Amino acid sequence: DGWVAAGRADPGIIFDVAILPGDDIQAAVDSNPPGTTFLIRTGTHRNQRVRPQDGQVFVGEPGALLTGAEPVAGWGPDGDWWSTGGQTRNARISGHCEADTPRCNHTNDLFVDDVTFRHVGSIADLGPGRWFFDYDADRIYLGEDPTGRLVEMSVTEQAFFGDADDVRIFDLVVEKYAVPAQRAAVDSRLGVGTGHGQDWIVDNVEVRLSHGVGINVTDRGIIRNSSSHHNGQLGVSAQGFDVLIENNEIAFNNLAGFWHDWEAGGTKFASIDNVIVRGNYVHHNVGMGLWVDVHARNSLLEHNRSEYNYRSGISVEKSYGTVVRYNHVEGNGLDDPRGEMWMWSAGILIYVTTDAEVYGNTVVNNAN
Repeated sequence: DGWVAAGRADPGIIFDVAILPGDDIQAAVDSNPPGTTFLIRTGTHRNQRVRPQDGQVFVGEPGALLTGAEPVAGWGPDGDWWSTGGQTRNARISGHCEADTPRCNHTNDLFVDDVTFRHVGSIADLGPGRWFFDYDADRIYLGEDPTGRLVEMSVTEQAFFGDADDVRIFDLVVEKYAVPAQRAAVDSRLGVGTGHGQDWIVDNVEVRLSHGVGINVTDRGIIRNSSSHHNGQLGVSAQGFDVLIENNEIAFNNLAGFWHDWEAGGTKFASIDNVIVRGNYVHHNVGMGLWVDVHARNSLLEHNRSEYNYRSGISVEKSYGTVVRYNHVEGNGLDDPRGEMWMWSAGILIYVTTDAEVYGNTVVNNAN
């Protein structure tokens, strides 16, 4: 008759299938009917890529971790650096980079003791905190001595994705997925411009250290009580209609160095109608904090804190009927050299937009 997981905030959830570390989650999904509830047991679930069926529910026990990375071994001194051979993984390439981060669009990331190293474009650019993948020679170079340290590389593209409806994901940590730009480690789409699912709920999920976007939802999707941080491009994104983004922490995203004017930072909500963004803490993202763009209609941004992001705290662009109210917007754009130019890096920036209402906000010490 199933069982109840220890530690779940909603003790009424009954589980049909338990997933142990080492089990194939996709095989369990495929062999059980729509509506099945899965308990992801405590431990590390490595290189799992899951396309759910309609109505399936995934709940993690405390300490349940899905990782898209694998350890990298065989390091040895190589001139001024360290290297290892036999590395046959290939990156997907997508997105637009800042000039000083030319490999931001390569999906493989390297982590040393859970810290993301900067992927540089040549051996000549190596140094502390940097690495280089010579894809032609199947060799990885590292700018620091890895002796006695855990070195991992992201290789698996996504944790959860697809066009199923009514999927629920609770209480999990998801990290180090090799996600292409504009796609997410947890994503209710098959891909950009392809079929998507409706009514996904992502609740109390931490997504970190993944290359593209942390979490993306579409029609009637909900992201709440979650954390999306230290991802390569964005923390959270959404498209479609009637989306709720509530009570999340979105921080330290765009580690890979994607082009700020393209799509990078904390969030981007595009081609969307009636998104509610409420009660989120958005801070220290390398780009915009909260960003509504590209034919967004009827957006409501309220009771958020957007602080110390590299560009504007709240940006509304090419949109219609947006309401920005009761937010605290502080310290944004202070490191952006464009902050003294025209209107860029304002606390709240409204441009190429009609019928916006901005009121009741506290806006303090922003660059412009």
